[in-house]
Amino acid sequence: MSNPQNFQHNPGTKPDRGIVKRGLASLEHEVQEAMLALREVLHSTGQPRLAKLLPWLEESGDAKTPEEEETLAEVYSIAFQLLDMVEERVALQARREREQALGPEAEKGLWPHVLQALQEEGFGEDEIATALSHVRIEPVFTAHPTEAKRASVRERHRELYDRLLRLEEQGLTTQEQITAREDFLTALEGLWTTGEIHDEQPTVERELRNALFYLREVFPQTIERISSRLAWAWERCGYSAKSLHAAGGGPKMRFGLWIGGDRDGHPLVTADVTRNTLAELRRQAITLYRRELAEAAHQLTVSAPAYPASRELQSRIRDLAGSLGTEGAYILQRNAEEPWRAFSYLLRARLENDDELTATDLAEDLDLMHDSLAAIGAGRLAEHTVRPITRKLETFGLHFAELDIRQNSEFHDRAAAQLLAAAGIEGGADFATWPEEQRVALLSQELQSPRPFLHPRQPAGHEADAVRDCYRV
Repeated sequence: MSNPQNFQHNPGTKPDRGIVKRGLASLEHEVQEAMLALREVLHSTGQPRLAKLLPWLEESGDAKTPEEEETLAEVYSIAFQLLDMVEERVALQARREREQALGPEAEKGLWPHVLQALQEEGFGEDEIATALSHVRIEPVFTAHPTEAKRASVRERHRELYDRLLRLEEQGLTTQEQITAREDFLTALEGLWTTGEIHDEQPTVERELRNALFYLREVFPQTIERISSRLAWAWERCGYSAKSLHAAGGGPKMRFGLWIGGDRDGHPLVTADVTRNTLAELRRQAITLYRRELAEAAHQLTVSAPAYPASRELQSRIRDLAGSLGTEGAYILQRNAEEPWRAFSYLLRARLENDDELTATDLAEDLDLMHDSLAAIGAGRLAEHTVRPITRKLETFGLHFAELDIRQNSEFHDRAAAQLLAAAGIEGGADFATWPEEQRVALLSQELQSPRPFLHPRQPAGHEADAVRDCYRV
């Protein structure tokens, strides 16, 4: 393996070259510091030879034996991961400097720049708001259960990045700097001693857990930050918050998922796997909202004697408490003088106990909570405590992500041929060779018929039974 002593960066054309120059100098320094930290960890874990082979250090050398080459690949992998983290942190800092020096409109791709450009093009507030309301964004998790990287490694990456940020904080005392570096070394040692790849091929369930980690722990906060930045940029342009809210708050985002639904060439994705995936998606969505409502309850300590709740809210609280029986009575007793806190806990309990609950039901209760807070003048609590939960509900629903059911067309052709043959349709076994007109004629005819094509329990063949089981789910 060659030793990447020189790495190149393309800062592009920026309005302030001084910021770019400082950023590159900072990058070089921090990469050196990260490699020194990795070298220290390699020494402490009994790998002094590998420590001498690290890239981007003056004394770096080349591996000599096949065994060293193999192990060095793991070292270089971590080195490049550290480089990515450092680059991301330095880029973030440089962007903040540019925003501070030149204003947020100078940073291409951010909302202030985009909105200003639309203004300069002559678009008005209502036109922009209407256009934003029609934008739909749907990231789709497409990974199959052949993903080699372990979930625990991803957790170590996140922990390492968080500690890197702490390490680079300004204004730390000497003792805090020592503690921060020791925490960083501990996280780095944890990553080095964690096997990076699976010894066995991951299952569909394991890959689903990996995707759910990001859906539950990363994207809810990311979406909230995006929404908050849009709202801030919107008002910075001189626009009214009401116009953005009336247009739905900006682009709509939903998530899609192939894991557990994509059976194209993947025999392990069965009807049972799809059913379990759908159930797990709902369970994880419930987990997200229960966590959000617990945090809301922590914030909503508004006292009823001073700020009486509306009659609508009081009535809804009584109804919910009654439907939850003993648990509902306990929540009311514990939060007798804090109706909004009680309402949050009641909604949280309902999520756990009501299997028939829909996203619309929860949205109506959240709107009631928001409006009742606004009515007593607690607008900030309504906007910053309740509205974020509503936005997450608009994004994730109670299903978390739309599960894409995918199958190869040749598999469906074989399934159709088996169904036709079992039903005694002349030439049905050759369905794959039928012209389009013949297929359409048969399907149109069968759709008009009230009789079942086959008895529900009648087997027709592997492909046909698999497709029918999938549709039943």
